[in-house]
Amino acid sequence: MFLQFKNQAKGRPQKDKAIFNLGLNRFFKDLSRYGDMSVTATLEATPTRNDQVLFPMGEPFLSAIETWKPLTRGKSPYQDHGNTFLSFAYLQFGDLDQALHHIANAIANNENFFLAQYVLGRLFLDLFWLANEGNDYLLPKDVAAFFEVEEEELIRTHGERVAVQAYTYLDIALQAFMAARSQAPTAIVVLNYLCQTFMLADMYEEAREALTVTESLAPDWLSTLNLSLKFHESIQAPPDVIRALVKRIEIARRQDPIRRIFEVIPPHYLV
Repeated sequence: MFLQFKNQAKGRPQKDKAIFNLGLNRFFKDLSRYGDMSVTATLEATPTRNDQVLFPMGEPFLSAIETWKPLTRGKSPYQDHGNTFLSFAYLQFGDLDQALHHIANAIANNENFFLAQYVLGRLFLDLFWLANEGNDYLLPKDVAAFFEVEEEELIRTHGERVAVQAYTYLDIALQAFMAARSQAPTAIVVLNYLCQTFMLADMYEEAREALTVTESLAPDWLSTLNLSLKFHESIQAPPDVIRALVKRIEIARRQDPIRRIFEVIPPHYLV
């Protein structure tokens, strides 16, 4: 249907809407096949992340990437949407340079689009985990300047790239998730990652507040239950609380897996 809309659309805005929606459909199709492939999502997964894994159905997320690229050229009215979702697709694809390039363009175009702030947070949370493991990704200098990384936050310089301390990445992620929450206070994916980032920053009272809100909105989401388990383990909750959460997680895992792909990023169709 989206292909038909694209071919029949009259005028740039209508055609670009159809292109964006078509790419979103293809993105979620791959997300349902492969799951969330970001570092943050796979860090503690079993089996462990394997860069040599074979994809018999083709490169994941490449179809969505190719579909969305035209939205970032010329005078498309949906530059913020195109760049935001391209950045997230490149994050899944493992191309951090392209992910950073497109999220910077998205923020420059519209810093009040809550999903742009959410993707920014997800990207810098991945960079935090990489840096925290000693796997320093060298940030392009222009990107570091765009996100106002200070000189004292740099570990070393190598040509036109810089290594940044881990907690700078965490701070940028936290600020992004907080901005996203202020723009969309009931967005569950934002609240869940905000809570996780608060915990990483040892801000447990703030994490508890975010978790309380997300539990009131989506108590049975698997991502909410997993986060609740991490939180209660961190504060050394009583064993019966932990056992009850584990049981709820086991039930949630047996439910419709399609629902869980929308716990990664909302399907923000343009209508």
